[in-house]
Amino acid sequence: MATEFVANRVLQPLLPFAISTVRVGPTGKVTKSLSAPVRIRFRLRGAATVRLDIRNTKGVLVRRFNRKVKKAGLVSFTWNLNNTKGRRVITGRYRLVVSISNRDGTTRFNRNVQVRS
Repeated sequence: MATEFVANRVLQPLLPFAISTVRVGPTGKVTKSLSAPVRIRFRLRGAATVRLDIRNTKGVLVRRFNRKVKKAGLVSFTWNLNNTKGRRVITGRYRLVVSISNRDGTTRFNRNVQVRS
């Protein structure tokens, strides 16, 4: 069973948050390494602008995705394990940071994942 993430009462954007076939719990623990492609999925309760930042363990931005969502429903990103320059990232831990904004404000959540290149 996936954990529900409700970051603030105004936006209430996320139910549930899944990475590939791995369900991520509230501690951010992932049970296995992920290989390409990595799919990040969650549901929104309304229109919003969504940004996904993928950062390495030092906090350096590896990849960024932006999307304007016009209605409630499933939002999905697919990361092929390439960085912004199109090069494959190295095997290791990465932090996925999702920012969701609408006229009421912005909410963020993040999870660590282990990837295998």
